[in-house]
Amino acid sequence: MKNGITAHKFAASTIRLSVALLIFLQFSAFHSAAQSFITQQSLSITDNGAWIEVPVQVSGLSASTAADFGLESVCLNLQHPLVRELTLILQSPDGTKVTLLSGLGWDGSNLINTCLNDSGPNLEYESAPFTGSFRSMLPLGNFNNGLNPNGTWKLLIRDAQINNQGTFQDITLYFSNTPAEPFDFTESNLPIVLLNSGANGISDYF
Repeated sequence: MKNGITAHKFAASTIRLSVALLIFLQFSAFHSAAQSFITQQSLSITDNGAWIEVPVQVSGLSASTAADFGLESVCLNLQHPLVRELTLILQSPDGTKVTLLSGLGWDGSNLINTCLNDSGPNLEYESAPFTGSFRSMLPLGNFNNGLNPNGTWKLLIRDAQINNQGTFQDITLYFSNTPAEPFDFTESNLPIVLLNSGANGISDYF
């Protein structure tokens, strides 16, 4: 009888352990699996200085970004004869904005399979169409400080110069467990200086 009770307790413990392991694996897979969200839309980029909004719907992610899960990169395709005339800003559902590029590209045209992250070459030293991976003008890690990524993200596009127009084609947001590193500024022994750049990005971060 004693052996039967011991075997029963062992089986129950094994079941509880298996259930706990299954829950852990499911949570880990959900939290770390790379997921992408895309908007494909042919949209005119006018040259009247008006902002164009491109929505990207994101759902099913963890309710909070962090150093181990968040936005990793943003990939874009668009046509424009002079990319340096454009400003592109990404806005999260909570209103946080990061300038992806502005006034860059030299005399180059178009963005062709352009992926922006926090680890590629600096855009300032390259020319459009920026095919490949590059560092965004301002850090994407600013999105990975605890905000809820679920909801409507927006790509804001502005052409401030006349004579040239273009066409937006698509944007893809990639989320993973290797996101752009968040910058957690809590204190400083040095004076803190606030700069008003008039909504223009300051790009030389490392």
